[in-house]
Amino acid sequence: VITVLSQGHDRNVMLVGEPGSGKSTLVSYLAKMILRGDAPPALATKRLVKLESTRLLSAVRTEGELAEKIQRAFEEVEFIEDIVIFIDEIHELGIGDAGKSFNLFSLILPYLESDRFQFIATTEPRNYSRIIEKNGSFARIFHKIELPSAKVEDTLKILTNKAVDEARYSGIITTFSAIKYLVKKSQELIHNKVLPDSALAIYEECLTGAIPSRGKFLVNLSVVKDVLAKVVNVPIADLDQGQKD
Repeated sequence: VITVLSQGHDRNVMLVGEPGSGKSTLVSYLAKMILRGDAPPALATKRLVKLESTRLLSAVRTEGELAEKIQRAFEEVEFIEDIVIFIDEIHELGIGDAGKSFNLFSLILPYLESDRFQFIATTEPRNYSRIIEKNGSFARIFHKIELPSAKVEDTLKILTNKAVDEARYSGIITTFSAIKYLVKKSQELIHNKVLPDSALAIYEECLTGAIPSRGKFLVNLSVVKDVLAKVVNVPIADLDQGQKD
């Protein structure tokens, strides 16, 4: 991502990954690198600014009004310079059959095609194939970078680090056996998100269900099983292998 964004031209990035694979987190981390001064020289002076399509569309009655609003926004970007525009879920801009009352894509296309502006966008594999790839000129504007879901070992590290931080700041202790079980079961039982997001979402729920223990609060195997059972609506703790299958 950094290599593409650092180029002089042909420098737009499309992050493609399943929900929960960490696309937005990657963009946030990149912004933090720039703020901390850890980014390479080509990105050190840049700013990441998110394009909010809902705010663009608010109080707009005609496509002409929307075009003027977009023009003003991009004139400001050009005046400030050194801005990378972040478009989350770019397939929702109104491309192809995703179009709504206003086709944001057709209005933003001239700016996307211009070398004066730089973009980083996200989408899911299904929407990339269904909407973006079918529009060849649009697909060519971006370098497609696939973001796979995290492996179990990676998620284990992410969750362990989060648990250490949680213990430090809120005093809630999480056992390692609970973390291992949580990651394994999140991969097996939760299918609307992928790792690490599926496991992180369950962990956040576990923190609210932490039990008192010696003056502190604890997330153990029992807490994780209770939370998972509620989330997936299956009595996880008492199933034999046949029932699990």
